[in-house]
Amino acid sequence: MLEYSIQILEKVSFDSFLFSKELQKAIHTLSEEEIQKLGTGFWIIHNQTLN
Repeated sequence: MLEYSIQILEKVSFDSFLFSKELQKAIHTLSEEEIQKLGTGFWIIHNQTLN
């Protein structure tokens, strides 16, 4: 389910409203461990795009 959530979030990342909505869905669906992995993954991606 984590991989699916990541795919969806990547596809809607162009729209902050859709991204927020899909992120809320993912948080409600995923386990606590998966949520931490999701957050870590997006933090790494975000930092790489800033450099």
